[in-house]
Amino acid sequence: MGFDKAVFVLGSPSFVFESAASSIARVVESFGVEEAEVFFSEFAQDEALRVQRFVERFFGVKVSLKPLPGSLSEAKEVLAGALTQDSVAVPTAGSVLGAVALTHAADKVGASLAHVMFPFGPWTGLFYPYVPRYLQPILVIGRTEVKPRAFDAKQAENFLGDKDNTYIITKLSRALARVSLRLNSSLRDLWVNDTRVPELALELCDEAGEKSVSHAVYLKTPQSIVQVCKLAETPRQPEARTLPLLPQMQKSTRCLVGTGSASREAVQRLFLEAFYTLAGGREACLRSRDASREQAFKSSLGELYSLAGFELLTLNPHGVYVVDTNLVYIGIHNLARPGGPRIIVPYCVRYEVLDKLTHSKSPCARYTVLLAKLALEALESQASRLPSNAASCDVAIPAVDPELLKGATLLSADRLAVDLWESMVLSRYAEVKLVRREDFRPATGAELHYAVAQLAAMLCYLRGYARRKR
Repeated sequence: MGFDKAVFVLGSPSFVFESAASSIARVVESFGVEEAEVFFSEFAQDEALRVQRFVERFFGVKVSLKPLPGSLSEAKEVLAGALTQDSVAVPTAGSVLGAVALTHAADKVGASLAHVMFPFGPWTGLFYPYVPRYLQPILVIGRTEVKPRAFDAKQAENFLGDKDNTYIITKLSRALARVSLRLNSSLRDLWVNDTRVPELALELCDEAGEKSVSHAVYLKTPQSIVQVCKLAETPRQPEARTLPLLPQMQKSTRCLVGTGSASREAVQRLFLEAFYTLAGGREACLRSRDASREQAFKSSLGELYSLAGFELLTLNPHGVYVVDTNLVYIGIHNLARPGGPRIIVPYCVRYEVLDKLTHSKSPCARYTVLLAKLALEALESQASRLPSNAASCDVAIPAVDPELLKGATLLSADRLAVDLWESMVLSRYAEVKLVRREDFRPATGAELHYAVAQLAAMLCYLRGYARRKR
């Protein structure tokens, strides 16, 4: 016999919808309850209504909403009346008062108590099922009876494009959400009282069919593998079509990057192979027979290691930073989130990225800038803006009213720009800092899983662009 219902409190001090949506979705999915009862703090009524629509749409479970009394004694009494020994109480998304009251009520009645864990870091602001399930395990005190209930994957994907979705709004975050959604659909385990985190790998594979070869991106764990998108499809050579396809010939892995094997060289090679595939081959990719230019292009792909999030710039979370364009290419967007450092983006950064995109000569050079534009959009959704001239940041930033830079740290990975800015008046108002290789640290834990998923999302985004241009 499973739980008769789940009782939640809603009113966390931040990320009200996100914490509630994850908590309710994970519990409903894992315990198969037929009813969810949500007690919301007064300020959170609108978010409670959105959560109600979200969960009922995905799981077909009735979600009832009730206001939570403002005093602890009344809240404990009301919540105890909602629980039975066959219920599960979930305080994760509640205010302090709500969480304390629900915990007391569960103890008084003898109900089980469940807590949903969050990965935070770069996953902040995303919610289940758009976060890998194993990064949001459920810890239960009391009776535990797992009874799976699958979410509606089609409805979950449709949600990303409808008016109720005011949370996952940038192109990059939506692409990342779709990747996570496909990964979750492939995972069998529920991660209840189970905090193990499996290895996650991205594979770029070639799959031979009777008439064509598909070039696809897969996400793989030790227990599952799922295709997240197809980069391209090319015809098989006519003479090869008559040959039998042996099992070992049907699928081959060209590149693999994983949470246990994410070296800079591996990521660099994967981007190169993916770019060649998207462009239709090396010649189409580079449009140049100049060996030195080709080598320079290959070397430039190394900075995409940071862009994807496999290493992170170390900044003071309480600091204020004005960023140069090169910070976009090395992944500053991975740090732009509530609770992180305050990042200010001058308008000249957007000008430089768009100007470079306009003047990109080859498809592969354009792909690199497109990824920077994708990252810039994600950055601007969380950052403050700084008015500046539509010109190179080297000259535009010194022309900014220095009062607007007061107390900030101006970041650039360009030594010449830093030398110039240090010699100018703005250095009296803002600290000017050169970003060096030693300022980065390797991504760890949930950050690494974010980097692999973001890498897949970036490739799938480029796939859509390449198809439109053919």
